[in-house]
Amino acid sequence: MLNCQPHDLRILVSARLLKPLGIAPPNSVKDFATLDVLELMKDRTWLAKVTNTVNQHWRDHNVRKRRCDLVAVEERQSSQQTVGSRR
Repeated sequence: MLNCQPHDLRILVSARLLKPLGIAPPNSVKDFATLDVLELMKDRTWLAKVTNTVNQHWRDHNVRKRRCDLVAVEERQSSQQTVGSRR
């Protein structure tokens, strides 16, 4: 309905843009009221917030991932240089 992936719903819940029914444990399946979601989808401002929130989350996620990859490459290079200098 929202044209987003199932894993994006977690992002929307944590940003308080979607509210699941009941009080579900953190790692459980969440259910949402279709009527509530349909009402929210009529609000262009809410849709813009959803889009911006999901985009920002994945932008930040990718930046963190690239940083971790760079650190791993640098560590590998420094360990190879250390091993090479021992020979």
